[in-house]
Amino acid sequence: MGKHTFITPPIMARAKIFCWAIIAIMAIMLVWIVATGQTPRLAMSIAIALVIAMMLYLLLAMSKARVDLDDHNLVIRASFYRNKNFTRDLLLPKAASVIDLKKAGVYKPTIRTFGVGLPGYGEGWFRLRNGEKAFVLFSGMNKAVIIPTTKGYYLILGVDEPSRLLGELTEQEETNREEK
Repeated sequence: MGKHTFITPPIMARAKIFCWAIIAIMAIMLVWIVATGQTPRLAMSIAIALVIAMMLYLLLAMSKARVDLDDHNLVIRASFYRNKNFTRDLLLPKAASVIDLKKAGVYKPTIRTFGVGLPGYGEGWFRLRNGEKAFVLFSGMNKAVIIPTTKGYYLILGVDEPSRLLGELTEQEETNREEK
């Protein structure tokens, strides 16, 4: 089968605007603190500089998020989850499907438990509307692949070609079954 890469669509303007707004506000605060001589100037300046650096990193990393699929693993490469690895035997591709995130119903990510949630971008662990756990990666895309796992949680991946990802998953599942 080889390795297949699925990129996430470009991040939505809302997420970019949000990040740039935070950076601008923090930069203004940093300039104000330094200019007015507020105390404790050094600690606050370092904290604000770290927030600015984190937001710049997030903007860059969000634009490079992708999902790699090979014979043995599904690897998510995103901002804070640089190499989140899921082995193929953990995935249940027969039960997977393509969903519309706007109309996802019980599978809609609602509560972020550990990850990044910006307008139009989500990455990390979320609770779904039905209360179950899911590892989510989406940016600016309504369509996503939802993949149940043997551990009882889901993967929800908003990639540029969700039907192709679903096809690759099920094709590999059939190939593995035929080899046994």
